[in-house]
Amino acid sequence: MTTKKVFIWILASLCTLIISSCNNNSKIDRDKLSQALAKYDSFSDFSNGFARVQKDKKYGVIDKSGSEVAPCEYDGIFKWTEARDQITGKQAILLPNGKMKELVGYKYILGVQNTDEIMAVGKGGEDGFGRDGKWGFIDKTGKEIIPCIYDLPSDDHGINCSFSEGLINVGTYNKYGFIDKTGKEVIPLTLRYSFIGDFSDGMAFVSDFFISGEEAGKYGFIDKTGREVIPRVYENASPFSEGLACVQRNGKYGFIDKNGKEAIPFNYNMTSEGDDVKESTGFYKGLAVMRVNDGSGSAYSWDAEGKCGVIDKTGKVIIPFTYSNIAPFENGFIYSNFDPKNGGDKFHNQKWGLLDKTGKEITPCIYDNMPIYSEGLASVSKNDKYGFIDKTGKEVIPLIYDEIYAPEGIYTSGKSTYFPEGLAGVKKKGKWGFIDKTGKEVIPCVLEEITDYSGIKFSDGLALVKWNNQVGYVDKEGYFIGKEIVKNLNE
Repeated sequence: MTTKKVFIWILASLCTLIISSCNNNSKIDRDKLSQALAKYDSFSDFSNGFARVQKDKKYGVIDKSGSEVAPCEYDGIFKWTEARDQITGKQAILLPNGKMKELVGYKYILGVQNTDEIMAVGKGGEDGFGRDGKWGFIDKTGKEIIPCIYDLPSDDHGINCSFSEGLINVGTYNKYGFIDKTGKEVIPLTLRYSFIGDFSDGMAFVSDFFISGEEAGKYGFIDKTGREVIPRVYENASPFSEGLACVQRNGKYGFIDKNGKEAIPFNYNMTSEGDDVKESTGFYKGLAVMRVNDGSGSAYSWDAEGKCGVIDKTGKVIIPFTYSNIAPFENGFIYSNFDPKNGGDKFHNQKWGLLDKTGKEITPCIYDNMPIYSEGLASVSKNDKYGFIDKTGKEVIPLIYDEIYAPEGIYTSGKSTYFPEGLAGVKKKGKWGFIDKTGKEVIPCVLEEITDYSGIKFSDGLALVKWNNQVGYVDKEGYFIGKEIVKNLNE
């Protein structure tokens, strides 16, 4: 054997040994975890290797071996990804590295949209939403990287805090600005508006509803220097995407470029999302969905009159305006048609199908729910039975389930997946189980969800479930791990 071949053989052997060691180290000691769970009144799902536990109305933390990382002496423990509440009593946050950070001196904690790198924390104030407190930010180690000196924008639902294109919007009415993650004031707190959107394509829409004159309630755009580069002359606006923004003028919608020049004429009565376009209307891979001949004036797209179609960035009609609703997905468009002869309201009496990017029908309107794609698959239903179709419209997992769990965020961002850690929660005859992407039932439908939210999912190799009236975890091999009980559910 040559020296080169010997080296390759040794290297391959070492890799195999390391992989085998990692797999063995990650294997859960079911009996040990089961015995540990018996000490607690309740426990949460695992995240980053840790779970929150409760005993005598106090909270602590365990790892996957069942070892107690933090004793049950806290009034509450926030997980890094879930933190959003007022702080009362002895509270701590469980950092991603498994360490605890006691939240001393803070009154509020709030997740930052579009990032999990930082967390907003507030001090002072009496308002339950934290509107009259002062806010700063901590990093994943729990270190306060930006002191609590800022106000945060708020609305009727509470405080808003988001991170977009490297910047965080801070301040309140008539005193807005933007900071970066180091706390540097990139745009000083001198922007005099009542509403500012996030940055997209280097621009953010702005408006002021509390002034008089022609600019009252009108929308324009600022750049990252804080300069108003497009004046406030529009009745509505959406973020820039692919160099264009959808705006409303004289009741009609069209598109402008970054110079404020009309790029697509104002010929549209509505966007596909409805009258309130400030969130999502825009171009996706060179195409945008619009609506014409809206006679209802409804702000909700599912109830709107008129028809949807698709245009390109020149304004050319790619898909004719003949559909009740259209929404983009990676390979084309989801569409629906409402037949008034069937009666009922438009939202609950629509059928859905798929079009490709040219408007060619992939799947006819035969499904009762709108398919949202993730990892090439979409959950669909017909006659109250659920299954999955692929991007060609083929039913790859038959429609035999009463329900399929859709994780939070899949309908709004598309970033979540139906198959967290490779398995999807499905419900049949009132019980839950798990299938893989081929439709194989890996864990039989004998489980229940533990709360009134609908569904179960895997996190860190375990799913928090109820079986035989006992709360515990199920692993991917189908073993139920409860309080002093380990049971193979596939036997």
